[in-house]
Amino acid sequence: MRALLILILSSIVSITGNSQMILSGVATGSCDCYELTDFTNQTGSVWSPGTIDLTNSFDMSFEVNLGVDDVWGADGMVFALRQSGTSPGGIGNGMGYSGITNSIGVEIDTWNSSPAVPSDVVSDHVGMSSNGAVDHGLVAPQTIANIEDGLYHTFRATWDPVALDFEVFLDGTSIFVYTGDLVALYFGGVPDVYFGWTGGTGGVDNVQSVCMYRDADFSSDVITACVGQTVTFTDESTSDLIYNSEEAVTWDWDFGDGSSSTVQNPTHSYTANGDYTVSLTATNSYGNDVMTIANMIHVEMPIAPTTVDASVCDSGSMTLSASGPGILNWYDSPTSGTLINTGGSYITPVLTTPTIYFVESEILQTSANGAKPDNSGGGANFTNDQHLKFDVYEDFEIVSVLVYANGAGNRTVELRNNTGAVINSATINIPDGTSRIDLNFMVSPGVDYQLGVDATGTIDLFRNNGSVAYPYDLAGMGSVTRSSAGTAGGLNHYYFFH
Repeated sequence: MRALLILILSSIVSITGNSQMILSGVATGSCDCYELTDFTNQTGSVWSPGTIDLTNSFDMSFEVNLGVDDVWGADGMVFALRQSGTSPGGIGNGMGYSGITNSIGVEIDTWNSSPAVPSDVVSDHVGMSSNGAVDHGLVAPQTIANIEDGLYHTFRATWDPVALDFEVFLDGTSIFVYTGDLVALYFGGVPDVYFGWTGGTGGVDNVQSVCMYRDADFSSDVITACVGQTVTFTDESTSDLIYNSEEAVTWDWDFGDGSSSTVQNPTHSYTANGDYTVSLTATNSYGNDVMTIANMIHVEMPIAPTTVDASVCDSGSMTLSASGPGILNWYDSPTSGTLINTGGSYITPVLTTPTIYFVESEILQTSANGAKPDNSGGGANFTNDQHLKFDVYEDFEIVSVLVYANGAGNRTVELRNNTGAVINSATINIPDGTSRIDLNFMVSPGVDYQLGVDATGTIDLFRNNGSVAYPYDLAGMGSVTRSSAGTAGGLNHYYFFH
């Protein structure tokens, strides 16, 4: 089944769902965001539901909020790796971390707890301790600007198991690098650890929160297909927690027809007509997220045409007939044959032996408009060599385009691939002013196609340099992404074709 620009009218609804961290103490929340404390003398924590292996790298980012009370706000939060357990540690200057053995902890401390903690400082600070101590035994306090400002700040921790470097960033700035064999020094040679966050308050408090984001997402190369056609699905899931260079660890696909896959980017063929709901469960080291798109894939096989046989004695020509939906194409072979006729009948050449011909029903889907609809916005006619760039997600035909010409004359419109090689072209006598010209260019999935005019001849077509807003959708089957006018100009100019 071939297609023009396809307009699918069935509704597409996406649904997401999450599983969460393990909560302990007074911690509350679900999915992506958790509140660790909200009153005095509290401790709360959240922990990954499974372990990570420190023989692999990680790059984890979190959004942390230490509250709004700078003068009387306390005590702080700790990012921790621990070998076992999910319970929080001590309140107050323990920040929910004190007492957790076989662990390391990076504190964001908002209260000067000296002399109880001799190494504490007045300013908000970041430091690193181990085995449930809050003594900055691994990294001394690194002062930071006031962080009790009611805003979320990005905390990032990375681990390189080859260089043995553990680095901590806050709002994009590196705070420290600790170099050491975490597994050997603090986890008894066992690399499997849980990660999480703790928070604590004492006689004063703050609302202390942490968020971590993951989003299952995916796309397909087509949204309408024939029975038996291969559909390719692409995982586009993202996560703030990257483990072993992967944003997701496992993928569970449900194609809506009873079939499934655990491959990251699977292919699938549907065996019956219908609308199919597809879902992806992307799982990483702290849970999963589910994306479901209702009626995502529309499958429709045309009804096969019916034919009327003919015969002749000895030799001769005869007229064969067929009926069916769409365009009837006649071939000399069932596959990879030569197109020999189009229509409801075919007059054969003189035949001297029994011969079989084959008829295909080609259903052209509803056409639709795409790209920038007209030349509204600033601009003028342009005579230099520039073009539009566009991506194609599935087969379609560029039937016609709207142009604005300054003067009548022949112009050669060119369809090029992403290297600039001409794939198809049409020389058209375009009248002065506004007109719609037929191109009938077939395109297949690919990126950075070019649509332009042969610069060795006349161009002089309207170009917008105002009210341009890429990308421009091509009925869900592609997208006009930019123009060829340099890095900045490519997004500010729109050339010729509407």
